Amino acid sequence: TQKEVEHSFNVAMEATGLILLITGMGGALGNVLTVAGVGDALNELMGIISMPVLLFTWIVGVIIRIAQGSGEIGRASCRERV
Repeated sequence: TQKEVEHSFNVAMEATGLILLITGMGGALGNVLTVAGVGDALNELMGIISMPVLLFTWIVGVIIRIAQGSGEIGRASCRERV
């Protein structure tokens, strides 16, 4: 029936909308970090600190997650910037 189709469509659109929103927010945060020069600052910091790269990127990811409140966007931004 039409009601069942509408219900299925609404359920699907809710999930799709949330995914698009999260993806868009991650892209926006990545752009803000790029424009702000965070990547350059992290490169300089990595040159100063003697630390394994994997540990450094993990710490950066944790800091982004705490500052932003979202684990997935923090991880995605960390992967793109470092």
